Amino acid sequence: FLSVDVGDKRTGFAGGVDGSGVVTPVGGREIRVTPGGELTGLVELIAKEVADADADTVAIGLPLNMDGTVGPRAEHARAVGIAVRSGVSRAIEVVLVDERKTSEAADELMSQSGLTHGQKKMRRDALAAMAIGWVRLERGPTERVV
Repeated sequence: FLSVDVGDKRTGFAGGVDGSGVVTPVGGREIRVTPGGELTGLVELIAKEVADADADTVAIGLPLNMDGTVGPRAEHARAVGIAVRSGVSRAIEVVLVDERKTSEAADELMSQSGLTHGQKKMRRDALAAMAIGWVRLERGPTERVV
């Protein structure tokens, strides 16, 4: 599977294998996305990563509010999920995974790394995607995109 952390400026990717408990950061890509805006470039990028990883599932982070309610960012993630589901040329499962605190987990992983702020920015997105993959493996998807 491929897990995805969609951000306004960068999107992070991580790959995992069901049943293994292993999720590995793939990397981050600079791409500007505006909630409610055009998603074609993002969908093309995700489709390329799906093909490169030969993934059969895409797990997209669902940024729920801390109280579990759905806000504009979660609605945007749902729109991305729908666009990916229809924009990838082969049959894949697309799920949304509660991503609360995944960026904080990524920051914790890097806190003692010795990396500069700029180096951390790109890695943070991939590590957040890795944390989304861990959540998917541990708790399963929050929602399925049909």
